[in-house]
Amino acid sequence: MKDLSSLSEIRVLGKTYTIKRFDFDKLVQHSELLGSVSHSKQEIQLHNNDVCSENQEETLLHEILHIISRELKLEFNEDTINRLSIGIFSVLKDNELIK
Repeated sequence: MKDLSSLSEIRVLGKTYTIKRFDFDKLVQHSELLGSVSHSKQEIQLHNNDVCSENQEETLLHEILHIISRELKLEFNEDTINRLSIGIFSVLKDNELIK
C-alpha cells in the first residue's frame, strides 16, 4: 500500500516527474483548479490549501492521466480524464491498494 500524499516524484512512462505542492495563489488563479502538469519541466503541481488528502491523491492521478494521454497521443479530453481519474482512484482506494 502506497501513501500518495508523501510522494515527491513519480515515474510515468519512463520519465521522472517531480511533484510539487503549492499554496493556491502561487499555482494559478482558477478557483476550481487543484493541479497542473508542466510537460517541459516534467513537474506535477498540486494545490495544497484546504484540499483533503484524498482529493490531492485523486488530483495526482488526474495529472498522471494527462501525462499518459499526451505521451501516448491518446488525445483524451478533460471530461474523459476526470471520469477515468475518479473511477481508477475509487478502485485503488476501495481495494486498499493506496492509503
